[in-house]
Parts: sequence; structure tokens; C-alpha cells
Amino acid sequence: NAHVTLAVFPAEGGAPRWIEWDRARFPYLCTVRWSKGGPLAITVMDRLQQDLALLACDPVTGVTRPLLTERDDKWINLDQSTPRFLPDGRFLWLAERDDSGPWLELRAADGALVRRLTPPGLRVKELSHVHAALGMAYVNATTDAFEDHAWRVPLDGKGAPSRVGTEAGGDALTQRVIEYAQLR
Repeated sequence: NAHVTLAVFPAEGGAPRWIEWDRARFPYLCTVRWSKGGPLAITVMDRLQQDLALLACDPVTGVTRPLLTERDDKWINLDQSTPRFLPDGRFLWLAERDDSGPWLELRAADGALVRRLTPPGLRVKELSHVHAALGMAYVNATTDAFEDHAWRVPLDGKGAPSRVGTEAGGDALTQRVIEYAQLR
């Protein structure tokens, strides 16, 4: 396996700041996000892909701190659509800790669970778009094993997710939902 490192380079030039995490325990660097409102965040996994950690990184010191960890004795399905940080520092996370998942969660800036956003039975495949001003997330999800659909999910936890349209999901539908959400 490749030995992976991560550094932040100052825009004005200068020496890089190396991001440090327990590479012996988590050799796989899976996702890097640095969104407005959120920290520099990385998702790392162990070699067996049974343990995952979402780490917030200090770009000045290179020190990391855990936001959340996941464990599955068999296999963790890695989701590349999350974390998705909101302007206030909270973030959305796709979790799969039992047979009712995957589901969408809202997490506090420190990683604490605020609320589960999607009910059991609505299996979220990916987070497609977030419209923070409207307080909505848009996901591809399914209630059966045959087709997925676009769903609108309120971030405030008030009201149930609602299906957008009747057409089966996929990339084309997701793109139309994103375009629709951006127009609002």
C-alpha cells in the first residue's frame, strides 16, 4: 500500500503544514473536505475497512481531532457524498449502523448527533445537494430494492422527507433536482 500524507500549503508561500493522524491505525485517506463553514476534514479507514474516523484538522498546527468514528465487524460502506458542512459548522453524515440504513444524520460542529433526518425504510444512497438557506437536503434514496428516487429532506427535523417527482432516480434526475434547488 502507498504511504499517504497530506499537507496544507500557505497561499502566500512558505513551508507546508503536514496533517498528522494515526497512519498505522488508519492507513487509508478516503475523503478530504474543506468547505465554507466547516473545518478541514478528512475521512480515514483501517486496512480491513471495519473502522472509520472523521477527523477535523487544524491547518495551522496539523493536529487532528475526531468528529466521529464508525465501526462494523464486517465492512464499512464508504460514502463519498458526506460529510457535507453547513455554513454554521454543523454537518450532514450518511450512517449505516444497522439493517435500517443507510440514513442521513445531522451532526453538531463537534460531531455530536443532533438528529436522524431520514426514517427507517428510506435507504439513502447519496447526498446530492444541500440548500442551507431553504433548510433542505436532497438525497437519492429508495424504499425498495428496484429503483431510487430523489427526496427532499428538511434539516430542522419538522416534517417527513418527501419524494421529488415520480421519475426513477439516477444521475439525470439528480442533476434536475440540483438545478431546481438552486433556482429557489
